[in-house]
Amino acid sequence: MADDQLFDEYDHYNFDKVHSGSSGKGRSKKEVADNKRPDPNADVRKTVTQIKNSEKKEKEKELAKLSKASQSSKASSRE
Repeated sequence: MADDQLFDEYDHYNFDKVHSGSSGKGRSKKEVADNKRPDPNADVRKTVTQIKNSEKKEKEKELAKLSKASQSSKASSRE
């Protein structure tokens, strides 16, 4: 019995679509390229996160300076 007798025309169509050995759950390179869309919000999220983190660090530095200054003024007033 030949292998062609086990499969009909639709099975052969499905075999042509599947590419093993690459990631993407059986999608061809063309299918991946067709469905890959750039995310315009990705850069915005990254920029906003960087700005938030820099502002947070600036506030922490200011608080550290203020607490250090208040500690030094307390020490000088004790003397």
